[in-house]
Amino acid sequence: MEAKLPDARPLINVCDRFGFVPDLTHYLYTNNMLRYIEGYVNPGNAPLVVGQLLDDECPEDFIKGLILSVRSLLPVEPLVDECEKRNRLRLLTQFLEHLVSEGSQDVHFIIGDGTNMYDFTYVENVAHARVCAERALASDGSASKRAAGEVI
Repeated sequence: MEAKLPDARPLINVCDRFGFVPDLTHYLYTNNMLRYIEGYVNPGNAPLVVGQLLDDECPEDFIKGLILSVRSLLPVEPLVDECEKRNRLRLLTQFLEHLVSEGSQDVHFIIGDGTNMYDFTYVENVAHARVCAERALASDGSASKRAAGEVI
């Protein structure tokens, strides 16, 4: 895709229909056509769009805004998989918090308050469990790397 298109909508329709979403996203991003990415993202394909934008080193603020604009229509598991492949799960923290505040049934978690000897995290959703695990491993606190006195 080397042509500079004045209107990308026909290309978007064809690529969306035939599964060339990552290629389309790369083309739109490299040609600075971000408004088309924002305006025509199919929620079902949004995880692929996010994955390609991460590969293209798009600014995180743009990606977060895109994720938040689709919100509850976005399939959580594929999005987590795309971000996990690229070690960028923290990007989803705000999105998951928004889902919880909106009362989504896709994300359920309870985090301890720090008054117990150990804080346990109960997570019903695998997507949020991965984010919590990454946070715990990335923290500098020695307590987060110990369980029952054993270093994990």
